[in-house]
Amino acid sequence: MDKKLTFGQHRTNNTMLTSQFELSEQIKYTTPHVDEFKLHMCRERRHRMDWQEMLKPCIHYMKFSTGMYSRRRTSVEHSFILDLNIKATGEYSSFRIQTYDYDRMPKTRGGDTWRVFVHGPSALEAYVYDLDNGLYETSFLLIEEGEYNITVILEGSLCSSYVDPPPDWFKKGDYNGHFQEFHHYKTKQGWPFLMQERMWFKLSSFQVKVVYGTPDRTKYNLSKLRNWQQVCDIKLNCHFLWDGLGRWTNSQWIPYAPDTWEPDNSKNERQQKGLLWIYGDCYAFHFFESVVNTTLCSNLFQACNKTYNWVYPRQNPDPKKDKTLHWLRHQHIDLSWLNNYFKNVLDNSKLNNQDSAMLLNLGLHFIRSTTFINYKKLIDSYIEIIKHHQTKVVWKSTTAIYRPDSKAHKRFQTNQRALLFNAYAMSKMCEAGIPIIDVFPMTSSVPEKPRDGIHYNINMFKPVEEILLKYFKYA
Repeated sequence: MDKKLTFGQHRTNNTMLTSQFELSEQIKYTTPHVDEFKLHMCRERRHRMDWQEMLKPCIHYMKFSTGMYSRRRTSVEHSFILDLNIKATGEYSSFRIQTYDYDRMPKTRGGDTWRVFVHGPSALEAYVYDLDNGLYETSFLLIEEGEYNITVILEGSLCSSYVDPPPDWFKKGDYNGHFQEFHHYKTKQGWPFLMQERMWFKLSSFQVKVVYGTPDRTKYNLSKLRNWQQVCDIKLNCHFLWDGLGRWTNSQWIPYAPDTWEPDNSKNERQQKGLLWIYGDCYAFHFFESVVNTTLCSNLFQACNKTYNWVYPRQNPDPKKDKTLHWLRHQHIDLSWLNNYFKNVLDNSKLNNQDSAMLLNLGLHFIRSTTFINYKKLIDSYIEIIKHHQTKVVWKSTTAIYRPDSKAHKRFQTNQRALLFNAYAMSKMCEAGIPIIDVFPMTSSVPEKPRDGIHYNINMFKPVEEILLKYFKYA
């Protein structure tokens, strides 16, 4: 049975949330001088870009192997939630997860991927920290009072959500390194494990009640969110046009701090200057379709254009007309070719000038088909190319991946890899002074999840168009 917990309750006994899941409720108290809100806020913002810290529990376990399917992996039947600390609105709530393996032994290392979905008057996906000792901690900020349902899912264990594809994975696929068939690996020792046990195991689903917090305290906390880089003393000096942090309420995305950035309106307004190039995967293509006849492309800029890119550029958005889409070349990914292609796009005289701009993303298809090392090389080289061009580039993060797909060629398309790839890309964009629009939190939190796990409704990206209008109006 599900259990409803109210803010302020404190029990010393363990409460059964379902017939098999245990909750130990321990309200944590801190001394008045400790700014707990700041600690949670800064921890979250740092960790979202700290790819080294994120990868630390799995840095030596990135190679795909059958060891991840041993009895040492985490068992939801024996793991449980503890230290539940539900706060009033305007404060961070939190809890921990204590993990045990299939032999009922407490885990002493990290490597799990946990998903925590919070649904009620508002909806969000909470961030989960791997403490690398068998414990995991999650925290989340609620602004709307009321009853919430919290669902805790185990998506991977023993670094199974982090691992890179096998060395020959890309060349076993098609032109873009996709559509590998399971039978390609059946004859190799261990490869029958390739698709074994795609985890999506529920640890618990329980209810809590969140009461309305002190208005002055909430207002004070939200002021910190508006200036989080200064408050947290983050040295990267990131230029976020949109940090993407907020929640869904009544089918609308509401940022925690909508005015974290303001344009320089001392400049003259842009009027039909330059070209806006939208470069990326299907989201870039559909976003281009949604804005090509709007003010952004006809008034602010002279026009918009696009590169529809998986790993390599698509020749045609229509699969029946794109002859290279499933062309089998049996070659490794060619990073030099990709670099030269990107450089040639920016070399376009209509784009390589101070009036033109690009909205850039490299994400989902690289996560699916190649290694983290290859992705790092690609991001580094693209940034060097950008530095030698006049085009104003804005980086858009990769969307979240709701849950694993059962198809073999999507085995490595995991949400944890999306977080990792995003963290590296955003940290490097910050260092290079390239503006960022982060759409990951918005997509990970949306209540209406995509059936295939990755393709969200393009209409939800309307705020991205509004941000670009605001940014380029005076740029």
